[in-house]
Amino acid sequence: MRSKLLLLSSLLLLLPWFGYQYVKEMEATLQRAQEQMVASLAQALSLELNDKPNLFNAVSEGKPGGGLYVYPLPFMPSLNDASLDDWQQFRQFEQPWQEGSEKPYAGNATTSFRSAAAIPGDPLEFRLLLGERNNNLFIYVRVRDQFVVQSPSTLLHLGGIDALELALVASDGEASRYRLGVLPDGSVHAWRQGADRQNMQGYVPEPRIVGQYFATTDGYDYEVKLPMSLAQRSLVLAVEDVDDGTTGVLAAVVATGDMTDTRATLQRPANQLEVLLAAQALPNFRVQVFDRNDQLLFARGDINQAAGLELPLRRFGGNATWLWVRINLLHPLYDGLLAWFDKINAPEPEPFSGKQSPQLQTALQGGSQSGYHTDRVSGLRTLEAAWPIYADGVVIGAVMVDQNLTALHSARNQSLSSLFDAMLAILVLTLAVLMVFVSNLSRRIRSLRDQAEHSIDEQGRLSKALIPSRSSDEIGDLSRSITNMVERIGHYNQYLENLTARLSHELRTPVTVVRSSLENLRMLKHSDSEAELYIQRAEEGISRLNLILTNMSEATRLEQILLGSEKETMALARVFEACVQQYRQIYPSAMFEVDICSQPLWMFGSAEHLVQLLDKVVANAVEFSTRGRPIRMICKADNGEAVMTVSNSGPYLDPGMKGRIFDSMVSVRPQGSKGLPHLGLGLHIARLITEFHQGEIYAENLLGESGVIVVIRLPMLEPAKI
Repeated sequence: MRSKLLLLSSLLLLLPWFGYQYVKEMEATLQRAQEQMVASLAQALSLELNDKPNLFNAVSEGKPGGGLYVYPLPFMPSLNDASLDDWQQFRQFEQPWQEGSEKPYAGNATTSFRSAAAIPGDPLEFRLLLGERNNNLFIYVRVRDQFVVQSPSTLLHLGGIDALELALVASDGEASRYRLGVLPDGSVHAWRQGADRQNMQGYVPEPRIVGQYFATTDGYDYEVKLPMSLAQRSLVLAVEDVDDGTTGVLAAVVATGDMTDTRATLQRPANQLEVLLAAQALPNFRVQVFDRNDQLLFARGDINQAAGLELPLRRFGGNATWLWVRINLLHPLYDGLLAWFDKINAPEPEPFSGKQSPQLQTALQGGSQSGYHTDRVSGLRTLEAAWPIYADGVVIGAVMVDQNLTALHSARNQSLSSLFDAMLAILVLTLAVLMVFVSNLSRRIRSLRDQAEHSIDEQGRLSKALIPSRSSDEIGDLSRSITNMVERIGHYNQYLENLTARLSHELRTPVTVVRSSLENLRMLKHSDSEAELYIQRAEEGISRLNLILTNMSEATRLEQILLGSEKETMALARVFEACVQQYRQIYPSAMFEVDICSQPLWMFGSAEHLVQLLDKVVANAVEFSTRGRPIRMICKADNGEAVMTVSNSGPYLDPGMKGRIFDSMVSVRPQGSKGLPHLGLGLHIARLITEFHQGEIYAENLLGESGVIVVIRLPMLEPAKI
């Protein structure tokens, strides 16, 4: 009852599920409220920026004399992490450059070339990003180059290798060119060129330009930092490619413009935009402003920190043991379950933000939209709202406000953890009360069972009356019903005990027949043939009665004999072979087909009883066998077991009798069959002997012909125990 109660009590687990659904609905409600708040903030910021077209001047597209666009960075890039992952949200703004391209940067054609020393099939190309943070300029370069040639030793080499060159014009108007060298540890060092570019001895180190270099699967990456003042007026970048490190011949060059043209001024967002938005209170949000060309003009806030709300620290109290269980066992389990639920219910990952954002594109078309996005890499779920910015009725840009849902998700998990703790306490208390209740019921039922068992002795006589329960519930009613039933059974047992006297008259009838036959024999004055007839009848009757009594007591005696029998190591194949020779003599009219394996088939058992087992099975097969058809006997080994089979042609075995023919007092012979009386004990004795040897016996109908096969499987000794 306890196990069934625990199974039924599992329905109580629906309570946490309902609690989860309720908190999930509350989370959806909070998300909708948060979405309205973010959309309202985006609208308010767009209204602040309306009718200010001077803040949204078009950005140069890299034409000759134009410049590169510098994105305002809301983070400080790391120069020692050997990756560009911290630029993840800006990778969508990468600008591609390749050999001799006319589009989209026509100026590239004047400074890029490919020499005859270049290896065919290895075009040089790179992607570029520029960002500004704290008056520092950060340069992000991803170069695609199949044959990378770098410094072969710890010494710094500036020539004959792949290199990066910068042409800068500082804020004071001073123009300078720098060549970046790479040491084997990946550190980048800048060297200012002298008057003669070819004279490496005239190069001077520039400690203000630092960075990192690392190889990739299709080339290499640069991440460089320098003061904004060094490139305040102009910046042109060139990548030099050397395919053969032995000769060091320059194979190709790709540049962002003419290295001698000082008109390539860096394009930066209007300072007034940053000053204007810096006055707004924007905690826990990420704000981005784009112009009509999808260029990012302003960015503030880190999306990983823009949670939108702050959670109070979770405080635990109460019993120290319960506190340990909650922190170390329950809450990790909750977190795992909730993470699994979130995973199976998570939406398909979408672009993180920026140019691919449908919210931004809608805003640049004059609409407003909010929605949710899941980053493919980090799995971060964010809420975005974008609103258009107008000047003279024309869309000149858009403002986008972002928040991540981590804090809201954590708040939901905290609420669910507290809810699960309370429900677990209720569940444990409920189970404890139910277990006490069921234990009381079990005790009363066991007491009733014990009374019922003790009320009848080993001989089946009523020895002790039951005491009916006075309880008014169902168990009390059952106790009174069983008491009444036992009393009626006791009366019936008394009737059966007195039945012997009543049957004595009936039992005298066959005895009288025998006695009268013998008396008639004494008084007979006829011929000897008539006397012989009466004597034969008397002997047959006595013989049949004796055979019936013998068969009925044989099974009982065998069970007692098996309990005291001793086993010994024996060769089953030799015993089987000896039995077959005897059967040929006992049943001369039967034909036997024998197949005995050459192995002795060692096992632990009683040879005497195994012979008796085979006698019963073979006698049954001979009796049911079709005249003139052989009886097949096989003894072999199969998967560590000794298998003996006896099959005969004849009538099929009724499928309903396959599992019953080895039971006591069961016979499949037709009613009224002549011959000796059959009580169905032969195969029952065979099963007792098989089970004594820890084996298995069963019967099946033959497949290829009409008949039955009896299979006996016995365990064999392991070779190490022989």
